[in-house]
Amino acid sequence: MHIRKYGNITFTSPQRYESGGIHPYHHEILYISSGEIQLTWMNHVYETKGPALFFMTPNTPHQLAKISTQYSFLFMEADMQHDPFLSLSEIIRWNDMQSGMQSPSYALSAVIQTMNLIRNHFESELSIDNGLLNRLVTAEMQKVVVLVRHIVSLSVHAGVKPDKKERGESEVAKSETEEAVEHLMHFMESYYRENITMKDLTDRIHLNPSYLIRVFKQMKGMTPFQYLNNLRMNAAVSHLSCTDLPIQDIVKLTGYQSIHYFSRVFKNTYGVSPSKWRLNGGQAENER
Repeated sequence: MHIRKYGNITFTSPQRYESGGIHPYHHEILYISSGEIQLTWMNHVYETKGPALFFMTPNTPHQLAKISTQYSFLFMEADMQHDPFLSLSEIIRWNDMQSGMQSPSYALSAVIQTMNLIRNHFESELSIDNGLLNRLVTAEMQKVVVLVRHIVSLSVHAGVKPDKKERGESEVAKSETEEAVEHLMHFMESYYRENITMKDLTDRIHLNPSYLIRVFKQMKGMTPFQYLNNLRMNAAVSHLSCTDLPIQDIVKLTGYQSIHYFSRVFKNTYGVSPSKWRLNGGQAENER
């Protein structure tokens, strides 16, 4: 892929704004990161709110108009250069999905995250080096294409028009749900020292809290926060066994907000206080 031209644009104005055109040899990739827009392409009118991603094939005119006062978008005119890309039927189905797709899908979340990352590339010092920027964007877009094709394939297999689906368990293929749970496990393993909330978890995978707790428990035998608590307790035991760090420092290193809560959780888990556990040589009360 070669990026012929791009624009990373934010508008805040009550005035109407329109743009568009036709590109004889290049695909256009349009990512609406925020705001509400109207896109006309191949005799179809799409009205949607960001985040939304559209693909437009060569020699097909399009017209973009903003609806909300503020909106931000990234456009890229791309020469595919024989790179594997979406077929016209896949593009049409995917674009149709943008007018109402609210699927709690890990794959969809990954598409949005990757497009935001691409936007950041264009705004960073990396944009000074066109060759490097093209290589990075090409790598990220290859991932987006794989994910989009996967989502489209699932929608075709389901035989349901995406904009008429209702939010619920049937929207998430089992494999995607498993991926989402594994993603959250990895996230908690990496950031257990932070103050992680339920909103932090649900924002990452676009699942509602009750559904997330249910599927996580079905797959792992515990709730997300029980898993997080296990990680923190394992880290606490390691610090108590292998270091001379004060308990207060260990509290901070394991993501707890107070020494009193940390001590209560530790005692509920091991039957003794952290200081007594250390004094006992790393043994719970029932092991002595």
